[in-house]
Amino acid sequence: MFEGEVDWWVAGKNNYEKRPPGPDGVLRSTIFAGLWLDPGALSREDHATLLALLERGLATAEHAAFKNDLHKARTRLLG
Repeated sequence: MFEGEVDWWVAGKNNYEKRPPGPDGVLRSTIFAGLWLDPGALSREDHATLLALLERGLATAEHAAFKNDLHKARTRLLG
């Protein structure tokens, strides 16, 4: 990693693999649905853009389903 560069790593079967941003430049978590990151905005310390993008990710149907699954799992564990 160089200064001003953001690397996103994903656990593979036997090692970690660097995940590139999507065509729109956004990094999206494959584990935490709705966790989106704009590496350019992070490097520029553009907090407004970072927050706006995160809010867009958290407003997706995928994030709602993820949150619902977490709630169900918590309910099963805690009764």
